Formats: sequence, C-alpha cells, structure tokens
Amino acid sequence: MFNKLSSQIEKTFCKIVIWIALPVVLLLTLQAFIVKVRITISERTDFYFQDWWQYILVLAAFLGILFLVKKMWSQREIPILVVGVITILYVVAMIAIVISMKVVPRADQQIVLQVADQFANGDYSAWTKGNYCDMYTNQDGLILLFSILSRLWGANNWMAYQIVNVFLIVLAAWGMKQMIQFLFSDNTLAVISYLALLLYMPMNGYVTFVYGTLPGLVCAVWGSYLVLVSCKRGCVKTGIGGAFLLAFACVWKSNYWIVLIGVCIVIFCNFVKKRKMVFLFPLALVISLSVLLNGAIAAYMNATTGASPERGIPSTAWMAMGLQEEGTKAVGWYNGYTKKVYAENGFDKNKADIQAKKSIKESLSHMLSDKRQGVMFFGQKIASEWNEATFESVWINQLREQSQTMPRWIMSLLDDNSVLHKIYVKLCDFLLFLIWVGLLLFLWMKRKDSDIGSLLWIIVFLGGFLFHMFWEAKGQYTLIYVWLCIPYALHGYQLFISRFNRT
Repeated sequence: MFNKLSSQIEKTFCKIVIWIALPVVLLLTLQAFIVKVRITISERTDFYFQDWWQYILVLAAFLGILFLVKKMWSQREIPILVVGVITILYVVAMIAIVISMKVVPRADQQIVLQVADQFANGDYSAWTKGNYCDMYTNQDGLILLFSILSRLWGANNWMAYQIVNVFLIVLAAWGMKQMIQFLFSDNTLAVISYLALLLYMPMNGYVTFVYGTLPGLVCAVWGSYLVLVSCKRGCVKTGIGGAFLLAFACVWKSNYWIVLIGVCIVIFCNFVKKRKMVFLFPLALVISLSVLLNGAIAAYMNATTGASPERGIPSTAWMAMGLQEEGTKAVGWYNGYTKKVYAENGFDKNKADIQAKKSIKESLSHMLSDKRQGVMFFGQKIASEWNEATFESVWINQLREQSQTMPRWIMSLLDDNSVLHKIYVKLCDFLLFLIWVGLLLFLWMKRKDSDIGSLLWIIVFLGGFLFHMFWEAKGQYTLIYVWLCIPYALHGYQLFISRFNRT
C-alpha cells in the first residue's frame, strides 16, 4: 500500500515539474520564433520582429538530417578515438584563441582579482564601509579562493585563469556526459551530449571570463553526479565527495544554490519512494556541508578583515532592481539601484532592506494595477535574458582594455557590423531555437514518466527561470541553465525520431 502511494507521489511530482516546464519552454520557443533580441556595445537590449520563416526552414532541415542519420541513435558506441581527437583539437584551438585575444578582465572580474591579491598581502581596505567587499558580501568566498590561487601562480595572472577555463569547460562537459549516461543509460546520447556541450559557441565565449562561473559549474555538475550515484549505490565516500563539490560550487558563485536545491529535491523524492535511510545521509550531508562551509568562510573573512557580519547590500535590493523599468540596458537589468539604496541609507543593511522592500511593493502594485504593462515588463525581461542567443558571449569580449594586435578574424567577430559577427549571431539564434524545440519534445515525450532523477536539470532550469523573473537580469546568468538542458533537447529529438519510426 505504501509503495503504491510513494510511487504515486513521485509520479505526481514529475507531472507537476513537466506541466510547469512545458508552458515556460513553449513561451521561450515562441519568443525565439517571433522576436529578434540584440545586445549593443553599451549592453542595451533591442527588440525586432523575427524572420520566422527562416526558423521553419532550419527546423525542417535539421529534422531531415536527423532522419537521414537516424541509425546513429542505435549505435552502441561512438569511437573514443574520435572523441579524444575532437577534445584535443578543441583544447588547442581555445588556448590559441585565449593567447591571441589577450582580454584583460574588467569591471567586477578586475576588482575581484585585485582585491584577492590585496587580501593575500594583508590589505583589507576593500572591506571598509562603502567599499567593494562591504557591499558585495557574496564575493567573499570567490575572493578567498582567488587569493589562494594568487599565491600559486602570481598576482593578477588573468591569463592563467583563462587557460584553466578551457579545461574547466571540458571537465564540465565530461561531467554532464557521465550524468546523462547515469540518468538514461544511453552511451551514444551521453557522448553526443558531451560534444554538443563542448562545442556550444556561447559558452566558449566565456573562456576569457575570470569569475566563479566556470569553476562553480564544474563543481555543480560533478557534485550532483556523485551525490546521485551515492544514493543509488549506497557509497558513503562518493556522497561525501559530491556534497563537498556542491558546497564549493555555492562558494564560487551563489547562483549554484539553485542546483544544490534541485539535487536535494531529487534525493528527498527518492527517499519518499524507496523509504531507505541511505537517502537521508546524502541529503543531510549536502545541506549541512553547504551551510557550514559558507558560514565558516563568512566568519573567517569577517574575523580576518575586521568587517561587521551585518554588512552588505541586502538581497531584497537585487530583487527590487529586478522589478524596475528604469535603466539604459533593459527592464529588470542592472541600473545602479543596489549601490544607490545602500549608500543612501548610510551603508546600513537593515535600513536599505526596508527601502528595498518598499520598492518591491510599489513595483508589484503598479504591475497589478496595470496588468498589460506588467505582462509587457516580464515579456521583455524574459526575452532579454533568455532569448538573446549569444548570452553576451561577444559583448564580454568587446569591452577590452588592451591594445595588442589580434588576428583579423577575431577582430571581425567582435565587430557588430562585420559579416562574420552577423553570421555568428544568426547561428546562435538558430541554435537556441533548436534547443527550445528539442526541450519541448523532451517534455512532451516524457510527460507520463515517473523518474524524478531524470528531470534534475529541468528542476534546476525552472528554479533559474523563476529566480531571474524577479532578480537582476543578465544573459551570463541564464546561459548556465540553457547549457545544462542541451542534453535534454538532444534526447527530445532522439525520442521524436524513435517515435516517428515506430508509427
């Protein structure tokens, strides 16, 4: 009786996830089909009507190719030599690009590296009232880790970080390969997913991005994989390793808490279904280690720098900014409100929190009183952060602070008006549209399934979508969720082709 009830609970939860995700992905698909989103050198987002007929042709051509090569889905293995050669060529090419571009970190990247070097040398001035680390407490973990690396390979050695990023993308993609193999027991799908993730152009644009995004992604992917494997096989050591990696992912970048929560949801559902205490240990371990590690880092940084625990821009300020129409970029994007509200309240976190909550209420009240405006606001915000198909992968490399000569083709790629740049953007448009369509197919084909583990990255995607509806919008934030869902899109096309063949 209980087994039947627990299975029904899992099945119900799977249906909830899928039937929430379906309209979300349908919205994103329709937006990509109808609206062309472009980001300028000043990070302003512009909207145009899409040449929708091109997308019909691209989808038809892509499906036609899949039907022609449908036998690849039934192959047991793709030669490991082919995968190895592609990986080596990728690494060599990306390292060459990094060395050729010489993109010096700017903005937050530059500040974090500088502060990390200062911290390593005992200079804690960045933590005084009104300075960078007094405002952005979420950067403490990243700064601590960068300060350790600073001692290893030298101060402000941004080139070393960028070269390491190449290998981090490979590690993250390989981790996803292992995860897809674990979830779907399909080696061909796993290998194709690995290659697709490795060669996904917008992610490769972030190889010059010296921040916590890529190291955090590696920790999140491998941590999720190891924790789920430990639940299935009852291996304590694997669970501990996975829990530590998930905790460190949140240290690198706080957005990875969404991944951690998604993993906890999957573990809990498995516990309810199977009633095995083996599931409670990794669940408790993931939560406790994450809380303790982040708490310990905060305590250490406060004790070392002499900063007050009651500091920093409150999280409500970021939500308030994410609901504002003011700004030069797009609705809900960064407009300086967070720094402004903190400064206006004398760098008092509690007072800034009160004012930010007031702003949130005003924004929501305005949207409720003018529902048409509210729909337009969220429509534009969602399109700007989820359907700008390059996800700022070109923009972050355009704003350079160096004058070294770069290869002509790279200069052309970074020029908004060049043919190569326009081709790149168009290819990204088509690729993102195909990802949304594949994801739709996956959700529809899996609508009757009851394996919550196979929906892990969908749960994470929904968490990211809901979070960034209200938080500050930015393409670099949402890119990760799209990247994680690429294997699902591939599986969606695989299921569609297989279903079509049977009928």
